[in-house]
Amino acid sequence: RAFEQPAIGVAVAALVFAICHWLRMKYFWFWLWAMWEGILFGVLMVMTGSLLVPMIAHGLHDLAAYWLFQSLVREQTTSTPKNKAR
Repeated sequence: RAFEQPAIGVAVAALVFAICHWLRMKYFWFWLWAMWEGILFGVLMVMTGSLLVPMIAHGLHDLAAYWLFQSLVREQTTSTPKNKAR
C-alpha cells in the first residue's frame, strides 16, 4: 500500500537506483549524485506515466557523461608531456 503513494515510490526507487550505482566509500559523492538522479528519473516517471521517458533520459545522460569523460581523458593525455628516452 505504501507504493501507491508516488513520493514513497519515488524515494524507494531512487534508493534502489543509488544502491545499484554504489562503487565504494571513496566515491560517496557519486552515490549521492545517483540518488539525486534516481529522484529526477522517478519524478519523470510519475509525471509522464511512462517508464520509457526516464529510460531515455538515463541513456542520454550516460552518453553525455561518456563523451565528457572521453574528452577529459583525451585532453589529459595530449597535454601531458611524454617521457622520451634519449
